[in-house]
Amino acid sequence: MKTKLIYILFAMAMVFMAYSCKKDDSNTSLETLPKLGVDTVGGVNSFTVQQSVQELVIDPKIVYDGDPKNLQYLWKIYGGASVGGKTIVDTVGTNKQLKTFVNRNPGSYTAQLQVTDLTTTLKVQMTFTVIVSAPRPYGWLVAYEKQTGGSTDVSLIRSNEFVSTVATEEVMKDIYSQVNGSGINGVPLRIANNGTLIITDKTGVKVNAPDYKKISDFSQLFVGGAPAPQPEGLLDRSIGIHLINNGDIYWGSTTVFIGKVTLDAKGFKALPIPIRIYAKNSGVFDDLNKRFFKMEQQTGQATTFPAPVTNAKFGINLNYINKNLLFVGDGSTQTGNFLHQYAFFRDLDGSKTWLYGLNFGAETDPGLCLIDLTPMPDINSARFFETGTLGAMAIYATDKKIYSFTFSNNDNVAKDNRLGFTAPGNEVITKISLFKAVGSGYTTATSKNNKILFVATWDEAAKNGKVYLLDVNPLSGAVAAAPLRTISGFGKIKDMILKPS
Repeated sequence: MKTKLIYILFAMAMVFMAYSCKKDDSNTSLETLPKLGVDTVGGVNSFTVQQSVQELVIDPKIVYDGDPKNLQYLWKIYGGASVGGKTIVDTVGTNKQLKTFVNRNPGSYTAQLQVTDLTTTLKVQMTFTVIVSAPRPYGWLVAYEKQTGGSTDVSLIRSNEFVSTVATEEVMKDIYSQVNGSGINGVPLRIANNGTLIITDKTGVKVNAPDYKKISDFSQLFVGGAPAPQPEGLLDRSIGIHLINNGDIYWGSTTVFIGKVTLDAKGFKALPIPIRIYAKNSGVFDDLNKRFFKMEQQTGQATTFPAPVTNAKFGINLNYINKNLLFVGDGSTQTGNFLHQYAFFRDLDGSKTWLYGLNFGAETDPGLCLIDLTPMPDINSARFFETGTLGAMAIYATDKKIYSFTFSNNDNVAKDNRLGFTAPGNEVITKISLFKAVGSGYTTATSKNNKILFVATWDEAAKNGKVYLLDVNPLSGAVAAAPLRTISGFGKIKDMILKPS
């Protein structure tokens, strides 16, 4: 029975083969379909873009031996979150080359291209991986006057000296004008509040941290009406952020300025030098009356300090220091909740420069040290200062050279003065800032805190701003002569700040 079945199947196969070999006498013409495909050999199939602000461009190689006019393109992006259990699919393009901004949250997505031959309805598909990163992630912000002058912009620097996930460096240039169409009117004074508030000598703006889009201009930063814009700086090292405008202080939160600060009948001229005082809006130095005063918490009322006790250490009287204040920074020690402050003063005639150690928690006897720094090289020409928070050290800079020294409250002396970096050629120093954070991707054991000095320079002839990253010893303050990294191509940098996220 099995043998009979095999013979029958064999006979049927022979009949089919004979029929297949019979000449086709019909009028039907069988045409070869055009070749259609996406050439992936050597192509890039993964792309990374910043959310909302960096354009995604994919230009695939299409293999087709027909008329390109017959092809129809459809681009879609999908993946990530779903709604009601359904994947969200966005149609993002109908041209061969995809050019689009991706507004999806940071994450991994799929971009799918479908190509259709309209003459045959033949379809081919190709997928690409799209990594969407935070538009303006953790990094170092620099605010500068643009090379053309008269306007301010901001760039974001990321390098492996303080961002462990960066292979070498990433620089996002002109991130404000990139999303807002133009720079900010005026020369930069301060960038604050984690980089979301930018003040120039003409105006101020608040931006959205993720993408740097402007959300408020100067007039919108105030409750109850804005003054004529004459910004001078910000006080932002205690509670809230407070604007100095034409000598007056407007106190506020991190989002708006609420009202004008009042003090006493003497009046005041506030210097734009922030001072940290525990449980106060800010400490202020009044340049008109050469005195410190304090802004009370969550109010527009400011108060003076009480008179010093008899025989106060070093004769320091917070109500009257007849010198020019240059800088105030945090120290490495504290009393209770009061982090010690270290202030650089210069005599009115410019002949001497002094370091004052101040404990604002001991209002009637605040002196920690009072050191004459005049023997140190170039100290009376110094324009920029920093204080360490891990060791009793300080850094100062002229427009060309950077020095460091250590000091002792117990002995009331400064020593170990060292020359570090010197700005090359025609470059002049325009800002220094000591990195005071662990760093992204670093740990307590590998922390970068107090170990990197950012130095901004400007070459007027070349119209070129640079940022140098210098190694710093966090205990001695010694600054390396050779930079860890140099990044150029900026305008004239006036302020720098860490953007933590």
